Amino acid sequence: MKADSGFVSIAVSYAYFQIVRFVTGTRGPSYQGFNISATALARVETRIKVPVTGKVFITSPNFPVANYFVNRDTIYFVEGPAGVRLEFNTVAFDVQALDIFGGLHDFVTIAESSVGSSSMELIGGRPFYDTQGPNQLRSRHNYVIIVFKSDDFLTLRGFNISAESVH
Repeated sequence: MKADSGFVSIAVSYAYFQIVRFVTGTRGPSYQGFNISATALARVETRIKVPVTGKVFITSPNFPVANYFVNRDTIYFVEGPAGVRLEFNTVAFDVQALDIFGGLHDFVTIAESSVGSSSMELIGGRPFYDTQGPNQLRSRHNYVIIVFKSDDFLTLRGFNISAESVH
């Protein structure tokens, strides 16, 4: 939010703390105070090994018994055998859709790093949400990171995504 009276910097943090800085302006009317809110996200990390043959299934928390949790940041480190690529296919997928303004609420991303780079690239070029999960989505390497984020509003059934090694 930016106004003549000040600027509030808001960011998402993956650490255990967040710094929010408020700087007053030198022009315009004078205001008193401000409101701020913060939501702590539970972060869960899971390591998944994909075998040379056969499939593994990656599911959202509580799937298929109950809806996934609100305010959850679930990270799956998925690794296949050396020299293979990984293929991801949707078995079931039901997470919150975009809102009427096109904003993301709950979504899944699948990413891998480029060779010689520390940055991550989305496989498929976009996040997955609503009922549209990945299908025949292939990595270039044997290691990917899947992130599932849920907000504090609505939860649905979640997802089941298969992963298998391909040569």
